[in-house]
Amino acid sequence: MKKSLVFLFITLLAVSGFASMTRYNVLNMQGYIGDNTGSVWANPAYLAITFANHGKDMVGFEMGFDNPTNNIDTQKWGYLFKNGQFGIGINRMGYQGLLPFSQAGFAPDSIDATLIAYSDDSLLAPFNLIDLLWATEMGGGSAIGFDVNFGMWGENVTDHPNDTTTNEADMSSMRFGLLFGYGSMPMDFTIGFDYLTGTVEGTQTIGSTSTGGNFKNNNMNFNVGFKMKQYPNAFTTVILPLVGLSYQTRKGTYEMTGTGAVSYDPSYERTDINLALGSGVVWAGSSWKAGIAGELGYGMHTVKRDQEHYQTEVEDKWTDIIFPRLKAGAEAVVFPWLTARGGMTYTLTTTSDKVTTTVAGTSTDTEESSKFLRNMNVNLGIGVNFGQNFVIDTEVSEDLLYNGPYLLSGAANGTNPMNLRVSATYYF
Repeated sequence: MKKSLVFLFITLLAVSGFASMTRYNVLNMQGYIGDNTGSVWANPAYLAITFANHGKDMVGFEMGFDNPTNNIDTQKWGYLFKNGQFGIGINRMGYQGLLPFSQAGFAPDSIDATLIAYSDDSLLAPFNLIDLLWATEMGGGSAIGFDVNFGMWGENVTDHPNDTTTNEADMSSMRFGLLFGYGSMPMDFTIGFDYLTGTVEGTQTIGSTSTGGNFKNNNMNFNVGFKMKQYPNAFTTVILPLVGLSYQTRKGTYEMTGTGAVSYDPSYERTDINLALGSGVVWAGSSWKAGIAGELGYGMHTVKRDQEHYQTEVEDKWTDIIFPRLKAGAEAVVFPWLTARGGMTYTLTTTSDKVTTTVAGTSTDTEESSKFLRNMNVNLGIGVNFGQNFVIDTEVSEDLLYNGPYLLSGAANGTNPMNLRVSATYYF
């Protein structure tokens, strides 16, 4: 018990003990290296556990880029954590499971209406309009917490290209979620549920003839997480095991409407089951922190597409095996006002795929497999400390490794912005 308390004390004094989601993402060690903000959004019980130890409230603002290629800065959100029991977040990106209809394999190409086709391909999953967090201590360094969130998005657009043709589209989506968390020195447990729905209704009117489409998309996600922590000494945390399980379903339908409608009624259904198993070690000192982790993953995926008008059914089943996924992250104080950090992930994946196509009752199968698909990404970031209560963290593009003057000019090299994510956090 004494070792556990010493470890907790050192961790809270270590570099970036009070940090942000930007730091959490740069270190690339989700589930292994956490902080106030990152741990709270992953497990709301830490709203009580962490804040009870350092005794500070915090308010923060984050800005990131969803699409670095086009430099679209749509990730803007803020949060307030108060008294270790209450928290609120505004505009946070949460579960994103909504698929535009064309990405599901069906583009309503029988409609010659640019606006409607664009609308079907632009149905967005909303950011969390609001997150409400509540947590309470249970004694012995343990706590429970809840995060209830809700989001909605909508757009109504009308296009009048000429006097005889009118295109109209009404798009909307809504989501709600609930995350429960239990946390203590030896273990963490979370369980979450999200439901997401979206619709598009569009019409094209030419004189007295109207042609339209009605697209409906519903998604459900259920996930469970567990990890066990051990403390062999005051500087080391061993996480063994870390387990994650998720189950997700998506359903979409499309229906032609209007006086000029044709029989075009495709639908799709998708199911994803993913399992991850990992272990990691984290070392912490007074001015540095580092960690390594290894994970295995397995995923089963099924997509069914049905077009009754063309008497066509397609069933696509594939599996992914991640063996292994390696993570590493570290940070250290360079100067009292400056912290440098970085993270790396290397993933090796094998896949197998079987597609069954049925046309007018006749089925054919196609099978293929891909071995040793490799992917590696690097994250770089810095933290600037203005005294003890104000911190700015930033994630920078890895292009800085290859284009040095880019740092001085701040100009993009044609693909990525210089800062992929920036946060400002104030403690009081």
